Amino acid sequence: MPSQSIDVTVNANQETLSIQASDYYLQHHSSSQSFLNALEAALETHSEGPAVSVSLGRDRIVRITSDMALAIDWTSDGAGAQAMVGATGNLASDTEHEMGSVSRWLWVPDRPENPSARIGRTGDTVYDTRVSGSGGDESSQTIVSRQFNTRQFNAFDFRYVANEYFDSGSDVNNGGEYRAFFDTVVRTFRRFVLYRETTHDETDDTAVSLLSANMIGPYRYRPSGQIRFVNDREIANVEQLHRVRLPVIYDPDPS
Repeated sequence: MPSQSIDVTVNANQETLSIQASDYYLQHHSSSQSFLNALEAALETHSEGPAVSVSLGRDRIVRITSDMALAIDWTSDGAGAQAMVGATGNLASDTEHEMGSVSRWLWVPDRPENPSARIGRTGDTVYDTRVSGSGGDESSQTIVSRQFNTRQFNAFDFRYVANEYFDSGSDVNNGGEYRAFFDTVVRTFRRFVLYRETTHDETDDTAVSLLSANMIGPYRYRPSGQIRFVNDREIANVEQLHRVRLPVIYDPDPS
């Protein structure tokens, strides 16, 4: 994400605050890779000295709390930040702010994954090997193999995903749906990670805890042929439950 600038007002004092450019995830167990941590740090640079917390709830909603009332005008230079957190407009002065929608950079299928690799493993190694042989009959042939790159492939299969987490049928790609995540992250080949065994509860605004031991990835989409959003119904002609198949390639973050 390029650097972002937002106008923040505390005690009637408006200041333009900056968020450093970086390849952020929405939230990550490493604070340096988490956009929510970067936003929190930026808000606390205001000269009035607010103590701020920016968190992702178990209900998938981002919240901002502060010991001082603050207002945020995202501005045109902060549109990326606004979209990332799921804010549907500017935030009026208050000590607690709840974003109006789920971030399009987040997808919670509400179903366990069925990976092609062993469960919890990053992926299976694929060896880019070329094999050739010299001329002549079998007794005099020489077999030559050349090995080039090796990569780790995986494919996640999520079964019986409900409409609200897949595609509500609206003409708008709503945050929280796989359709929005596919358009924003998957088909644009952005890196993403998978946190296993992490609590999701639509009635609980407790901040979610992401553990390094539960993360696998990061990955990028690994398409085969045409790239398109696939509406794969579990029950023919019934728009209730869906299947999401997500082939990926392991692509570690730059060191």
